[in-house]
Amino acid sequence: MAEDKKSPLPPGLEGPAALVMLNGPLSGTFFDLKRDMLSFGRLPENDVQLLEGNISRRHFQVFREGDGFLLKDSRSTNGTFLNNSKLEKATLLSKGDIIRAGAALLKFIPAGDPERAIYAKLKSKPILDELTGCYGKGYFLSALDALTKESTLSDRIFCLLLMDIDDFAALNETHGKEAGDYVLAEIARLIPRNGIRQNDIFARYGGGDFGLLLLDAPLSSSKQVAERLRKLIKERKFCHGQKRVEVSFSIGVAQISKEITTGSDLLKRAEFALHQARKAGGDRVNLHNASNYG
Repeated sequence: MAEDKKSPLPPGLEGPAALVMLNGPLSGTFFDLKRDMLSFGRLPENDVQLLEGNISRRHFQVFREGDGFLLKDSRSTNGTFLNNSKLEKATLLSKGDIIRAGAALLKFIPAGDPERAIYAKLKSKPILDELTGCYGKGYFLSALDALTKESTLSDRIFCLLLMDIDDFAALNETHGKEAGDYVLAEIARLIPRNGIRQNDIFARYGGGDFGLLLLDAPLSSSKQVAERLRKLIKERKFCHGQKRVEVSFSIGVAQISKEITTGSDLLKRAEFALHQARKAGGDRVNLHNASNYG
């Protein structure tokens, strides 16, 4: 992750030219380019300390050139990449340019650009879901977008799982909203304790839906995780107010691929896979299949 010289910005407020983090816990954080030169790297002496993997002690610099800004590699071990091309010489930054240094991804936003307000709004959203205590939808979608952008530059593999409690509305009608809230909170407690790795991202997506991002996991292993979670929920004895509450999961799974360029693209594929699982009767895992995708 990155530390130092952060400048949070209220939504809608214009600001100076900046680099914005696209991934990691500080996704959406701005590093303002107010000075003639800013240095980025692993050492704390840098203006911005980057703590992601494969970052050199002094990785790159951004310095002012007239009304613009130049990006220059600082003889880093693994190189600095601009829009997926290795930087060979100091290059003028343009709106929307993506900088990759090790595992860190940053985007250049010119002074006064309205896109800044969009990132600021994402940053200001509550991170945790109030009922369950796991990540909320806003954070989950911003993480999905950041991972998709990272994958287009680095070919990183990950899968998206959308998990839906079967007939959740009927559960609430039969057992009451308190029972429904109990089931949601219990699922949010169970799943992270049963094989989800620390770097995976689990969130309540809304209603009776949950989302899970499995990082560095191909479709085959993600299917195994999904089946394990489906079985976990099916066999769990949910009891509320002396009554047994039967609960099952439908799960749609989709893997990132080269033709997917936005988080919403991958989300639509996982939603389609989930729809097919529901259509088949629920309590099952369905993998996204491009040949059946409308």
